[in-house]
Amino acid sequence: MPTTKIQLSREGQLYVDLDIPAPPADNRFYVVLHGLISLVETATEFHAYALSVGDEHRYQAGNWLLENDMPKGFRAQLLGVNGVAKSPDNSLDAALSPTLKITALPDDSDAAIWARIVLPRPRKIHYLHLGQAAISNTAHLVAANPKLCGLTILEYGVTGPFDQIGLYSLDGALALWKSSAVTDFTATGTRVATLHVIDSPSAAPSFAHSQAEFALSAELFGKATVQLSDQPKDLSTQPSAPDGLSHLELITLKNRPLLRDRLADFVRTAKFTVGGALSGDPGCKSCCSAINAIVKA
Repeated sequence: MPTTKIQLSREGQLYVDLDIPAPPADNRFYVVLHGLISLVETATEFHAYALSVGDEHRYQAGNWLLENDMPKGFRAQLLGVNGVAKSPDNSLDAALSPTLKITALPDDSDAAIWARIVLPRPRKIHYLHLGQAAISNTAHLVAANPKLCGLTILEYGVTGPFDQIGLYSLDGALALWKSSAVTDFTATGTRVATLHVIDSPSAAPSFAHSQAEFALSAELFGKATVQLSDQPKDLSTQPSAPDGLSHLELITLKNRPLLRDRLADFVRTAKFTVGGALSGDPGCKSCCSAINAIVKA
């Protein structure tokens, strides 16, 4: 993804040092899935399962930095975006995230499911915050040596009004969240909005935590023997954010307080510079990651 670096100085001091993402070629809506969220692909749609590890995680959904808590048992569907026909770009990539084949969706009453969101098939799926780890019993997986993925982004085209995009109850009667934070890109005349869905801790997870939550997703799909057997390691080179999204929007929860501090500095002093934990490297040991699945009749 091409970017433009903005650097502004005043009285010999660098005040703004920021990479600006390339504008999108058309109107886009992104669903950004952080952490322990299993994606299940059916013939026509996706189901995003936020899994329950108790108080260790935050379970939230909404506009970036303003996500609301999802109560346990939260069920919703995304409406107002354009679903498209199946293609290699919008099918699960078993090489970039561990993936199983299953014969039916999990029982919706399973205690491991904190929330479930039904999503139309996007036009593209992006995998970020990638890592590598040893996985046992990979014969059950579609790809035997997959990467781990801590951040998955579903990309949708938008032809209607952005204020009609939202999370609704499964019967469509109740709006649970409506898209409201839309960015206009003047260079292309296009717009971008996002929905962030979070199932992550506020601190860096331990290996035992990563093992336990990975095992939870395997158990949900009836493959409890598929487990992490080594500490995940972040890839040295990470994919870029898709057009219209800043890498700052995709940082882990543990780094958000640092970003808020930088934003406060900018409001007070007009000084905003990035570096360290905000430089683009997720530094998350592949974050919290879950197994995905494809329903095959």
